[in-house]
Amino acid sequence: MDAHLSQQRARLVASLPEPLRRAQEAIQTHEVQQMLQRLAEFNLGICMPHMHTEAQDFAPIPTDTVQVESNLRVSFAVRSEVPANSLPVAWRWEAGQGVRAGTVCEVIQCVVVNTPFGEGHREFHQKMPAPPPKPK
Repeated sequence: MDAHLSQQRARLVASLPEPLRRAQEAIQTHEVQQMLQRLAEFNLGICMPHMHTEAQDFAPIPTDTVQVESNLRVSFAVRSEVPANSLPVAWRWEAGQGVRAGTVCEVIQCVVVNTPFGEGHREFHQKMPAPPPKPK
């Protein structure tokens, strides 16, 4: 990395909230890089869970909030309101709770349909229906 980019990155890191700054600094340590190497054996990586404020500043994601990816868009939902047809794709450790989903992707299903002209088929994406509620 050239000196200008290195200085620019240092200024950006310094402007982050403390939990996010700590994450940026930790990724440079030998200990975290060893963890990353081990995680890579399982096709896993490391991320810095974050969101942006209305002013576009970085902010930590609250523990009761999950990042939701759906239809190529990212939003945030209270954990109890995460769509039932979601697959966890990033996890985080929460004190007293253990491992919990930090990011989920709403699952989209491909459906093959015949065209009216019999010229083959086309694919389109639709949201999978949510599973029925569990009986109480």
